[in-house]
Amino acid sequence: MPSGREFIEKKLSEFSLNRKNTYYFGDFPEYPEPGYLLADGHPNEKGHAFIAQNLLKFVKEKQSIPCN
Repeated sequence: MPSGREFIEKKLSEFSLNRKNTYYFGDFPEYPEPGYLLADGHPNEKGHAFIAQNLLKFVKEKQSIPCN
């Protein structure tokens, strides 16, 4: 039986596949080294920058928004 997170990710993926111009950014890369998270597990400034860079790369690859 899948975990709650696996279930949600599967549903979001299915949702995006069945709708035009809808994408799911689910394959989030691991942080390359320690120092991207606060003590409570949320991203710090460096973590947010890493997320933003990967999200921009994803948007450019999908060409969902012109990013010249």
